[in-house]
Amino acid sequence: MRIIAGRWKGTRLASPAGAKTRPTTDRVKESVFSILGYHIEQARVLDLCAGTGSLGLEALSRGAESAVFVEKSGKALGLIRENCAKVRAGHVRIIRGDALRYIRNWDPSAEPFSLIFFDPPYRGGLYRPVLEAIDQSPVLREGGIIMVEHGRDQVLRESYQTLMIMDNRRYGDTQISLITRQKEVNQ
Repeated sequence: MRIIAGRWKGTRLASPAGAKTRPTTDRVKESVFSILGYHIEQARVLDLCAGTGSLGLEALSRGAESAVFVEKSGKALGLIRENCAKVRAGHVRIIRGDALRYIRNWDPSAEPFSLIFFDPPYRGGLYRPVLEAIDQSPVLREGGIIMVEHGRDQVLRESYQTLMIMDNRRYGDTQISLITRQKEVNQ
């Protein structure tokens, strides 16, 4: 696993032993970042279920302004810290916690994120509650994007009150759905 492009291009990232954490493959990551294009520049990134931090670090390498990594596994948090230190990433915050709780407790007076990566365990039951919580929260700015990685047999809702799937791609057993916020959430 490595950073594909940007200022840290080619940097090998620490990755987990075993199958408990499932890092996004380089092929999928390259495709996602190609689709996101200019949305990365100066983005405020939230990496939920961050695992190794690979997606948030790729965004920082390509010009994102800052990244917040949320992960509940202590081992995975160690990998995120190690990978951030390896590239000397600035403007990062690493939080040990549950993705759903983070969204529900997010301070609405804080500046919203422009890009959210959400790559939970495929069978963890987090897709619907986290996306519904984001839909009801001002955590994502209007026009912001959520990149959701999910299994090929998992179907996400087409739309919510403020969120709508704008693109969906399949890569073997993996699907990537890009969801955008259509309008502001009134809080």
